[in-house]
Amino acid sequence: MCYHYGLAKDKATLENRYKAKAAQTLKIPFARVGAFEPAARQLPVIKNTAADTIAAMHWGLIPSWSHSGTIEAATYNAMVETAHQKPTFRQAWGRQHCLIPADGFYEWQHIGSKKLPHFIFLPEAPIFSFAGLWDRWTDPASGQFIESFTILTGPANALMAEIHNTKKRMPLIVPEDLEKAWLEADSKIATQLLSNFYAPNLAAQRAHPHLLKLGNTLAMRQFPGV
Repeated sequence: MCYHYGLAKDKATLENRYKAKAAQTLKIPFARVGAFEPAARQLPVIKNTAADTIAAMHWGLIPSWSHSGTIEAATYNAMVETAHQKPTFRQAWGRQHCLIPADGFYEWQHIGSKKLPHFIFLPEAPIFSFAGLWDRWTDPASGQFIESFTILTGPANALMAEIHNTKKRMPLIVPEDLEKAWLEADSKIATQLLSNFYAPNLAAQRAHPHLLKLGNTLAMRQFPGV
């Protein structure tokens, strides 16, 4: 799964990387954001219908057909094996792809009774993109809308199977040269692209042992090496 990630880069760096204009409401950089935190309601996303804009979107996909603007099940992640079948993600799978910028993500390795946090990153890519799906829910009473996203996950590669050694999952990462193709892909092409999204060059470092207690600060990028 992927419930914690970071983007410790400023707005100008992000805009240069994606050749897109960032929304005013984006609050970056951040060393870590958790899916369940208030900060996860305004995160940077590039959607297929506006690739020249880095929008501020809500983490946790709310499907357009939701009656209340909320859903009971967590939709922070979507399993790539079943996203095309699930009612929540089925529409987005075919025509609403997005990129979620990050410079790393966090996962916990279980060793006995211990949970050891790791920061996982791509050494050759200061910023990379998770593969995602997005949707827009409109309040029928007010006309106000919420744009939201989910991160696609798949079976862990070798490194992630060792770190995420309970569920053995990982977020799918789009190679930079395939980002445009992912945004423009229909459901058939999307399926063909997915085998390229398992980031074999991922690296990992032990993160601060009190990761969740530190809050959203750059101190969370301390790697004690123990």
